[in-house]
Amino acid sequence: MPKYVVFYCFLALFFTNFGAWAAETWRVLDVLGAAGSSSCVGDPKTPLCAIETLEFCFKGGPRVLCRRVGILMGDRHPDASPDYFRLSYHRYREIARGVVRRADIPPAQKALEELPSWVEKLPVRAGDLAILMKWQGCQPDDQCVMDTINDPSKPYGVGCRTFDYCSDVNFLSRYILRRHGDEWRVLGFFFDPVFHGKFWNRK
Repeated sequence: MPKYVVFYCFLALFFTNFGAWAAETWRVLDVLGAAGSSSCVGDPKTPLCAIETLEFCFKGGPRVLCRRVGILMGDRHPDASPDYFRLSYHRYREIARGVVRRADIPPAQKALEELPSWVEKLPVRAGDLAILMKWQGCQPDDQCVMDTINDPSKPYGVGCRTFDYCSDVNFLSRYILRRHGDEWRVLGFFFDPVFHGKFWNRK
């Protein structure tokens, strides 16, 4: 086989694999702030910023951030998650998005009504935006954490955070959002499928 054919085969293989890798590039949510990808938590100027703000609240941040995007947590959500949970990194990326049409409203509204009582139930409208996200949790090194517990001279969990123990399980979350002036609000968030078929990324 001519050398140039081998070379072009190698290039094709490289860029095919590189494309697959790039498609799996993750953003990072870090409640402790050191490694987070977002620069707009608390400033929901885009749909993704609104989701990042909400999830920062859910994963251990102050609950005022939930209210910032329209989710009223009440007294059911503490201001801080347990210290161990806050040591985790959370990786995420957007999978798809779609605009709600009139025919999509009934299943979306039904899913919204099934959310906990502390979520304000606003009516879904045509034109609302739905986003599908993939999430992975990355827990700290447990042995390292135990060492900090057993050694009073070491601050809890310091040096124990890592991306070596990211879950193989991908959690899919769905969000319905609406523009509110110059910002975005989250109407609802779901783990179960709400929209099906060609809804996602349709033109």
